[in-house]
Amino acid sequence: MTVAIEMGHTTAGAPAALDLEELLATRLLVQGNSGSGKSHLLRRLLEQSAPWVQQTIIDPEGDFVSLGDRFGHLVIDAEEHTERGLQSAGERARIHRVSTVLNLEGLDAENQMRRAAAFLGGLFDVARDHWYPMLVVVDEAQLFAPAVAGEVSDEARKLSLGAMTNLMCRGRKRGLAGIIATQRLAKLAKNVAAEASNFLMGRTFLDIDMARAAKEGWPCPSDAAIARAYGSHSLRRARRLLTYIEEQGLIVCQLDGLGRRVVTLVELAWATAPGDPNAEEAEQGSLAV
Repeated sequence: MTVAIEMGHTTAGAPAALDLEELLATRLLVQGNSGSGKSHLLRRLLEQSAPWVQQTIIDPEGDFVSLGDRFGHLVIDAEEHTERGLQSAGERARIHRVSTVLNLEGLDAENQMRRAAAFLGGLFDVARDHWYPMLVVVDEAQLFAPAVAGEVSDEARKLSLGAMTNLMCRGRKRGLAGIIATQRLAKLAKNVAAEASNFLMGRTFLDIDMARAAKEGWPCPSDAAIARAYGSHSLRRARRLLTYIEEQGLIVCQLDGLGRRVVTLVELAWATAPGDPNAEEAEQGSLAV
């Protein structure tokens, strides 16, 4: 039986739905700036699928603890448990098929990473007999799989990045369907982001940078600049992103007689100056990071 998760409506007014079976067989990346609706989208996805599939949420800000009251998720306050205890909790959650929220609120970055890694490790390492389908949602994924070293210890970063890599690269075989949400791909480890086969994108820094370029009369950013802003070296991915945003009716891309790209923001009626899409970043400048 096909289970459709209704996420909203298309611009034509038709229901926009996700196929739960397809979601469980793949991995999903959700991206958007702060305030763009990522948490609302994740909550809707979780609420719509809760009756059908086991879930766990890695929750750095305590945004999803209310799922315990409404849907019976077991809320685990990570601050009250050791890493060993959380690994055991992850194992038991899979064995007993209990939906959980790992609440990391109140912990510093180092301990958030360590405790999330321990819990994810428990989910991942459980015996094969318990590899039941499970949605594993990681909010603010860049905190647990950072692209560059920060103020945390190398050990904590290695543990957390290893757990996130296991989830996204090897988790599907174990029944774990990773759903990761981030504000910006450039801050997320490339090997983790690259494993996502489905994307849901809200308002992003690309939109903002395009608006800034249009308002100030700057040249349209090149494909290389767009790719770098999204944590990628793939010019093809940059072009796909522009195409996606244009298909949503937010921008219009045109080429002038010299082959330079002009992007017009539909709602504001602002347009960038012509820019060479094939230019190197050093020639044309890059999107802000």
